[in-house]
Amino acid sequence: MLITVQIMDEAGEVVAQAHTEINPTNLILVQRSREALAREKGARWTMGALPFFGKMFKESYGVEGKEDDADKAMIQMAGSAWLYDHVYCGLTEQQFIDSDLVFKIYPDAAVVCTRNQVS
Repeated sequence: MLITVQIMDEAGEVVAQAHTEINPTNLILVQRSREALAREKGARWTMGALPFFGKMFKESYGVEGKEDDADKAMIQMAGSAWLYDHVYCGLTEQQFIDSDLVFKIYPDAAVVCTRNQVS
């Protein structure tokens, strides 16, 4: 799975972009332990993880010595998107595995995730 994170400016233009590749099956396995918490806390709380990890990405992206933190934030964003889409929207494991993710981080801290099917 390819994860792309784009930082947007006030005009909606991409000012920075990063990519990482992950094994989506492994991500799903890690996130299984968080499904009960996501259900307990609710949809708003679960989706709230995206701006949290988006902020972490923005704070670490392009900073020398923080490359691993930026990668971790991208993976956490993907995990949060999986939890929300699976628990609250009925996304199947196979649908997630067969997709790439694009996250757009806006100046107001909003994060938009687009899932693109690749198979």
